[in-house]
Amino acid sequence: MIENIFPTSIGVEWFEDHLKYEKYLTKRCFEIEKEISIGTPWLQNNTYNTMGSYDISKDNDFNPITDFVNDKVKEYCKALGWSSNSLNPSPRYPWFNIYRKGDYQDYHYHSNTLFSAVYFLSANPTIGAKLFVKSPITDCLAPSIAEHQWENDRVFYAPDPGKLIIMRGYVEHAVEQHGDDQPRISLVYNYRAKEPPGWN
Repeated sequence: MIENIFPTSIGVEWFEDHLKYEKYLTKRCFEIEKEISIGTPWLQNNTYNTMGSYDISKDNDFNPITDFVNDKVKEYCKALGWSSNSLNPSPRYPWFNIYRKGDYQDYHYHSNTLFSAVYFLSANPTIGAKLFVKSPITDCLAPSIAEHQWENDRVFYAPDPGKLIIMRGYVEHAVEQHGDDQPRISLVYNYRAKEPPGWN
C-alpha cells in the first residue's frame, strides 16, 4: 500500500465567460503597455509586466476576471480545509505580463503570499510558453521518469485562454521561453492572510 501524504495541491479552473472579454482585455493590456512603464525588473527583464506599476484590481475593465479569480481562490482555500475567514479576500497589487518571442521567467516563488493565481488571458495554447510548477521537494537522485505522476519533479500547464492556476505562494514556478509570434498575456493575483486588528 502506498499512502500519498503532503501533496502539492494545485487548483485548475476555467472561466466560462472568457470569450466575452478576451479580445477587449487583450487590447486593453497593449494600451496600458504604451502608457505605463515596465514594473519591477526581474532576472529576465525583457518581459513586460505591471508589477508595482499598474494594479489591475483598480481597473474596472478587469473586474469580471478578478471577481472570478477571487471566488475560485476562496473555493481553493476551503478545499485545503482552511477557513476562508483567514484569507484576505482582496488580491495584493495584481498585475499582468506580456511574453513576446524569446521571453521567459526563471524559477521563483511569491514571498509573503498565501496563494498565487495565474490566469491565462491570451495565448496560442498549442505553442505558447507553458507554466512549469516545481515540487517543493527536490529529489537529487530521481530516476528517469517513465510517466508523469504526482510525485514527479515538475509538471507543466499549457496557456489555454480562460484557464486559472492556483497554488500556494511558496511553490516554485517558471515560464518556458516563449517561441510564438503571438504574445502570451497572463494576469497574476497574490493573496495574503487576513491581518489581525491593529496590524501595521
